[in-house]
Amino acid sequence: MSGDFHGVPLPLLGGLLTAAGSVAGWFGRTILRGFWWERDEVRALRKALDRVRRRENAYATGYELMLIVVPERLSRPQRLAIERACALLETAMIGADGEV
Repeated sequence: MSGDFHGVPLPLLGGLLTAAGSVAGWFGRTILRGFWWERDEVRALRKALDRVRRRENAYATGYELMLIVVPERLSRPQRLAIERACALLETAMIGADGEV
């Protein structure tokens, strides 16, 4: 009875412990990889939102500057240029789903 542990042969017990450790390691790696992937996904989403926010701020600042510089009475070419700028601003603010 020196080659067993509570009735289980030591080679079989060693094999079972090795298999259990391998499975536990595989699950651990899979879980950690999932956490890392989610973190990278969140970071990429935040970067995209920051880019959109910066672009939106740039358009708004440009529009405000244009309103400051615009004279009260406009010539026809000036009016057309402002209408074109407003149209471009509106299309820049439209999201991928078509909502402003």
